[in-house]
Amino acid sequence: MKIRLSRILLASACVLGLCLAGLVHARSVAAAGSDVAATISPTTGIIKTTFNITSKSNLPSSDTIACEVTLTVTGEDSTFREVAARQGTRSGNSATCIAPIPYSWLLQHPGTDTINLTYEVVIPPETSPTVSLPYRASVQSGTITPTPANGATTDVTIAVTM
Repeated sequence: MKIRLSRILLASACVLGLCLAGLVHARSVAAAGSDVAATISPTTGIIKTTFNITSKSNLPSSDTIACEVTLTVTGEDSTFREVAARQGTRSGNSATCIAPIPYSWLLQHPGTDTINLTYEVVIPPETSPTVSLPYRASVQSGTITPTPANGATTDVTIAVTM
């Protein structure tokens, strides 16, 4: 009885292993052999985000300002995400922060895909697990439609009042 049960379990494990191996192989072949994947060329460029920041908050003028930009494009089969963070230059209650993001994406519809842009500007930047106080942040989002022409540098200027 033990031998028969062992053989059944062994046979089941072998069949399951073959099925899983076949599924994994079939998926990788389909992805690699896809006609669409073979014809897509990368869409490249740079999104250069410039923040013009006015601080009306009662924060020390010596506090550092930082900005972070996230670009996200969601396609039919994949999502592309790029993130850049920079320290701003500050003069009194005004600051500028420039965050360029070079990208290279395999977009299926580069002329109509939408880039979602999310940004955060913080005074002072979070550099430890605890936030130093006083603290101020501005987080917003928008879109860039359509995706810029291949190889283009796209300037985005954002006015932020904090």
